[in-house]
Amino acid sequence: MKSYPYGLREYFTFKKEKFETLNQDNTRDFPMLCDQKGVSARSRDLFLGAIKFHY
Repeated sequence: MKSYPYGLREYFTFKKEKFETLNQDNTRDFPMLCDQKGVSARSRDLFLGAIKFHY
């Protein structure tokens, strides 16, 4: 899946710190930022799936 690496790259760019640990605040804020940027709901779901798969 090419979309998962893209989703993780977007999330890690947003997170900017300690990629090996999950931060619930970042995980909660990231979809809201995507929504503000106009990212579709389907893409946001895909990004969250990539994050869940990674951790």
